[in-house]
Amino acid sequence: MTNNTTPEGYYSEEEMAKFLGKTVATLRVDHCHRRDRVPPKTKMGRVIVYSKISFAKWLETREVKTQDYHHKFFRNKR
Repeated sequence: MTNNTTPEGYYSEEEMAKFLGKTVATLRVDHCHRRDRVPPKTKMGRVIVYSKISFAKWLETREVKTQDYHHKFFRNKR
């Protein structure tokens, strides 16, 4: 459920957890351990939110292009 205090242009912690297929608790643990499996967060007092712009940029860094994958793993296997 979206928090009514979530500013425009941001996702709530619940929305981000649902999108990533994680629980809010797992999302928090991943941040605590500084894992790169989660997008950057913004703290507004005690409320944690995720910028839609930062999330889009983070998501782009996770992209794997088929050509890059093929070149990396199959170039020397002839």
